[in-house]
Amino acid sequence: MKNKLLKTLACFGGIFTIGSTIAITSTSCGCSAEEKINPLPENVYDIDETTHELKGFTSEFLANPSAYDMCDTMRIPTEVMGIASEAFYNHLFKITLIPKFIKKVTFAKGSMLTSLNNNSFQKSEFTQIDFSNCNNLISFTGVGCFTDSKLTSVKFPKNLKEIGAFAFCQCSSLTSITLPSGLETIEDNAFRLSSSLVSVKFPSSLTKIGSDVFCGCLLDNIEWNAWTGNTTLDATSFSNVPQKGTVKVINPTDDEHNSAKLLEYLKTNGGLPSTWNAA
Repeated sequence: MKNKLLKTLACFGGIFTIGSTIAITSTSCGCSAEEKINPLPENVYDIDETTHELKGFTSEFLANPSAYDMCDTMRIPTEVMGIASEAFYNHLFKITLIPKFIKKVTFAKGSMLTSLNNNSFQKSEFTQIDFSNCNNLISFTGVGCFTDSKLTSVKFPKNLKEIGAFAFCQCSSLTSITLPSGLETIEDNAFRLSSSLVSVKFPSSLTKIGSDVFCGCLLDNIEWNAWTGNTTLDATSFSNVPQKGTVKVINPTDDEHNSAKLLEYLKTNGGLPSTWNAA
């Protein structure tokens, strides 16, 4: 009882250090709204002092996470430069180490994060992750960073260039994504079997979509900003998606890169079903 009380007080102390609640302004839907979060205190994270790699939670936290159940958010500290492989996933028992009362992951202002490693958040049950403060993160190179997680919303880092293999594989609660301006590469199986994913918006910068990226998704809507025709596709990039859907080019640069041309391009080169239509 005494240890639980001390841990509870530590949580409150960590929260009060940065404010009992933190107001966040969200503009993902084009409007401003304030959201209150109660982040875990920074002392629950196991961070390598030399490499600044986040290895997971401390053993003290894992011994009694319920002492922090008034918190709802993981706010990754500024100094974290990388997140270790399986940092929050126990592959032996095939469980997430993140407690169910955590609903969101954010990163502190000025985040130094540059890398995510293999399966770092696999099977996690939080529903939102916001990378908007991670200006140094250019690649999700770790395999399966969020595989089989409960994500419904992802706010990508603005400088992201690459989404790695299996990064969002089997994210069955993800329904739509708007990929960031500047993204260049989506590696194999990145969104495979994300069975609720119905809508994707691509940026003009995209140069490669790998194999089986959207295999098994329920896609029925594809939008592409200023499509240029310079994207390399695999013959299975859009395999096993529904037989009906629409393709649209937003802000076409000329008549040679309109919705009808994109539709034909995706059918011929990416395995999109022949029964899809141009919007």
